[in-house]
Amino acid sequence: MKLQAVWFHRARKAVVILIGLVLALPSADADDSVAQDPAMVGQEVSWQQMAAMSLAAGGNKATCFNPLFKTHWAGKSDIRHLGAEPKLQQGLQLCQSYNAQKGCCLNSFEHVLSKAFQHWVTHWKRKSQNLKSFQIQMAKVKVSQVYVKADKLQRALFDRAVSSFSLVLKWHGTCFDTLLEYLAGMLCFACDPLWGKKVFLGQSGRSVDHLHVDDSSNEALWQGCRRLGAAASDMQTRVADSKLAKTIWLPLEDLSMLSSKIAVSQYMARLGLYALRGPSENLLVLSPGGGNAPGNDARLLAASSTGGPSGFVNPVRDGRASGFQCAVFPRIPFGLSSSMGVTVLFPWMLVFSSLW
Repeated sequence: MKLQAVWFHRARKAVVILIGLVLALPSADADDSVAQDPAMVGQEVSWQQMAAMSLAAGGNKATCFNPLFKTHWAGKSDIRHLGAEPKLQQGLQLCQSYNAQKGCCLNSFEHVLSKAFQHWVTHWKRKSQNLKSFQIQMAKVKVSQVYVKADKLQRALFDRAVSSFSLVLKWHGTCFDTLLEYLAGMLCFACDPLWGKKVFLGQSGRSVDHLHVDDSSNEALWQGCRRLGAAASDMQTRVADSKLAKTIWLPLEDLSMLSSKIAVSQYMARLGLYALRGPSENLLVLSPGGGNAPGNDARLLAASSTGGPSGFVNPVRDGRASGFQCAVFPRIPFGLSSSMGVTVLFPWMLVFSSLW
């Protein structure tokens, strides 16, 4: 009797387990796409799994897991983060062009974008101040005994170095503001759910190696910085030629990245890869199906065979359309002076001049 009771208990337990498994199976009417689409599964799929699926797809689907901003992916509880999936944007004050369309920026996340932008403002203000500080030190050398006792050639070379700073300080505001517009546009790129069509992913599929930048942004960079680039090149040559200038121990800002359209475009594209600076990141750990999944190499090969990204990032345009305050430095409108320093007279100027 005791043996029969044991077998009866085991049989009843097996039946209960079997019934539980049957009830757990999806019905025949269930929509299979729900199980495959992380945006529809809700809490049943973790943000790590959603990120893995997004990167496994090479960013070809609209998602909010852009590797450029992975420090602030959804799922973080200790910092402000992006949305888990694209949703209708409303009330954005900084990245206003994403309002009334699906995007990834939560209103609270704009605080993070604002802090990152102020970091870049401080960065370029520091460069501006360094240029002015070097000029002040040159003015001190001008009235020093070292200058008085130098021969005529060295005084002439130093004088030319001093005069070369005027054009640098004249045009640096226009250029630096344009660079801030570029960075503002890259910060708003965090809101774009179609990021995968505008970047080149690395071999692992978990990082962005290059941006697919629209040439109009590169042209805007060059138009904003070409005068400063020419002035800075002349300044660095004059300072290098002067022995008296070498007595100044302050570092001279290197502005050689502004010497050509290609140089400034490549420089800003590199900065754009970490426009949103944050703390050091740990190695990204994803669920199965992410960048290290089997068949990932085939996906990268297929992506390269189709010509890469099909869209473009347009940072300067997006930055100018944003709510970021990019007019930080004193600027000279392009129409008021030509590259040769000749004043351009508009009709209304001629009218006023005729009155005198």
